[in-house]
Amino acid sequence: MKESKNCGAGGLSQPRRPRFGLFGVFGALAALGGLGGCRSGHDEPAPATGSVTLALTGTAEGVSYRLSHARFTIAQILPGGTGSVLDSDTDPNATFLTTTLSAGDYSINLETGWALERSDTSQVVEATLTSPNPTSLQILAAATTNVTYRFATSSGIVTVGSGTLVVGISVSVNDGGVRTDAGSPDTGAPNPALPGGAGIGGGGTGGGTGSGAGTGGMLADKSVFVIVMADHSWSDIKGSASAPYLNQLLAGAAHAEAYFTPPGVHPAEPNYIWMEAGSGLGIANDNDPSSNHQSTTDHLVSQLTAAGISWRAYAEEIDGQSCPLVSSGLYMANHVPFLFFDDITDRNSATSATCIQHVRPHSELAGDLLQDRAARYSLIVPNRCHDMRGETSGFTCQSSFSDLVKMGDDWLAANVPAILASAAYQRGGVLFIVWDQGSSVVGGSNSDGPIGMIALSPTAKPGYASSVHFDHGSLLRTLETIYGVPLLREAQSASDLGDLFSSFP
Repeated sequence: MKESKNCGAGGLSQPRRPRFGLFGVFGALAALGGLGGCRSGHDEPAPATGSVTLALTGTAEGVSYRLSHARFTIAQILPGGTGSVLDSDTDPNATFLTTTLSAGDYSINLETGWALERSDTSQVVEATLTSPNPTSLQILAAATTNVTYRFATSSGIVTVGSGTLVVGISVSVNDGGVRTDAGSPDTGAPNPALPGGAGIGGGGTGGGTGSGAGTGGMLADKSVFVIVMADHSWSDIKGSASAPYLNQLLAGAAHAEAYFTPPGVHPAEPNYIWMEAGSGLGIANDNDPSSNHQSTTDHLVSQLTAAGISWRAYAEEIDGQSCPLVSSGLYMANHVPFLFFDDITDRNSATSATCIQHVRPHSELAGDLLQDRAARYSLIVPNRCHDMRGETSGFTCQSSFSDLVKMGDDWLAANVPAILASAAYQRGGVLFIVWDQGSSVVGGSNSDGPIGMIALSPTAKPGYASSVHFDHGSLLRTLETIYGVPLLREAQSASDLGDLFSSFP
């Protein structure tokens, strides 16, 4: 194995940073910090390289920990390939390790002999590595792969790192009682958060069908984020040169190869309603709530309210001063399904306190993530440029001359990392990136798909491609199962998304 030059903590290669998004300023500052990276010493063009970063610190129950005596062996999965060995003892004060390597597929192994220490006392604590080890990773050109390791201790789950690549099942033991990530004692019943072979029995729910109430296992402080993109089939995204970030995510995520709209359900609006209510409720156009609002209370966020579970929508192009019931410019009300239900909008009132409280400007998401006050269910609604739909008229993202896939990919690259780095996600949360419907076909309608469904979570299967048939009822069934509320309408017969996870979230 050829060993590469290790840049140390100061030589971190920087990923592509679009000019917009939640953390554009932070990205610019990070880029300035990377100007002094490694140089090859040659004038010839260097081979395509990327970097891998391994954090050495983490927290659990308010206590900080550091991984010491940690030696990582990184080897390219290629005869004669490059590799590197990173050792935390090289600099006892380092908070992370990083190295630059040729782009390609690698394996990484945390060798035996590591120790987890309390940062305040340097006391070594008893801990178990719960992430797969060794595991595989992909290094992409001009990008940084952040690797997360998860450890179980008697006082909580310690997550070391902020990446999504290494996926582990975190189980800690406290006074003989099994605990999941959130640290709640188990009652002795089978827990779907625990995999078989983790020391305690139990199994996931799988992808079966059924009816009645959900049987979910997500604990009270865990969160689900859903980002809905628009009007593109999966074939437009997978492998596309216009979507490098999304394709990079696939290495650490699970995705569906057979996710569709419900048969023949178009245009976009009834698909959003289906994700919320398990049916299009007879809607067959893209009109605003003024003409399509519904009196039923049988929909997801009404169920969550009744169960005491927090929820919120974050939409671009709104000001948060009124209930945004009217589409305008790049904002599309028909992409916010909550707005179509009278119990949320006080029967289509722009001054509805419930609506204003729960449908917020996307700009507020950054602070909610940083302050760890995100709702348990967050629906994230990009504007029509950033969701890949584009404009039918106008010049900001006119669909006939704009690379809409690239615009959406850039937006995701600027906004998804903040979610993945958040405490809400690191506690075992889930991020779903899904498309509303497929690309336009001859005649002006849109195809049923397949459309994209990507699942990122500490319990998702990294690099996995599912061939199970899913639709928007599958997403709703999964959400209702996670939150333990009854299954609505077509969610009762849909397959849940359990095949995307090593254990159901």
